[in-house]
Amino acid sequence: ISHMVSGKIRFVLGILRHPRQAWLRLRELYRIVTAPPESSIVPTVSLSDVNLIPVTQIDTLGRKLVEMYANNPSPFVSGPAGIDALEFSMTQGVRYFLVANDRGEMVGARAFDPDKKLLLSIVTDYRFRGRGYQLSAGKKLIRHLAEEGHKELRTAVFRGNSRMLRTMAAEGWHLEADPYNPDLIQGTIKLSNALD
Repeated sequence: ISHMVSGKIRFVLGILRHPRQAWLRLRELYRIVTAPPESSIVPTVSLSDVNLIPVTQIDTLGRKLVEMYANNPSPFVSGPAGIDALEFSMTQGVRYFLVANDRGEMVGARAFDPDKKLLLSIVTDYRFRGRGYQLSAGKKLIRHLAEEGHKELRTAVFRGNSRMLRTMAAEGWHLEADPYNPDLIQGTIKLSNALD
C-alpha cells in the first residue's frame, strides 16, 4: 500500500514540478487505466526502431537516466531517485538501459536485476508515449538477455495498469495474481523462443 501511495504522491508532485506537462500526464494516466491497447493502437508486428544503450557508470548517460525517471513520475514506475541511488543499485548488480529512437532522442529507460531475473522498471518520456518504443525495446532486451543465456524474465505490474497487462499478455507473458500483494500482477516470460 505504501508503494501505491508514494507513487501517487510522486505523480502529483510531478504535475506540480512540471505544470506544462500536467495535461499530458493526466491524459496518459487516464489512457493507461481506461483504454487498454488494441492491436491497431500498439503495433506488435512492425515496431519502432530503437537502440538499448547500457548505462555502466555514473557519467553523462547515468545523469540522463536519473533525469528520465525524475522528469516522468508515475504511480506505476519507480526508479533511482538520484545519482547516489543509481550508484548504489548498480553496485548491487542492477543493469540500466536508456532507450533511444532512430533519431538518437532518449525516449525511455529500463532496469534489470540479473540475480533475480527481474525486470524492475520501465519509464517512457511523456513526449514519446504511444509510439511503440517500449514494446520494441522490450523485444530487444528479451533477445539480448536470451543471447546472454538467461532462461526467463519476471516482473510485477500494478493491477490498475491494464494497458501494460494487455500488452504483456499479447506478447506471451504468463500473468498471475501476486500471492503477497493484491495490487500486483506477476508476469513471467520464457526466453527460449527469443532467438528463433
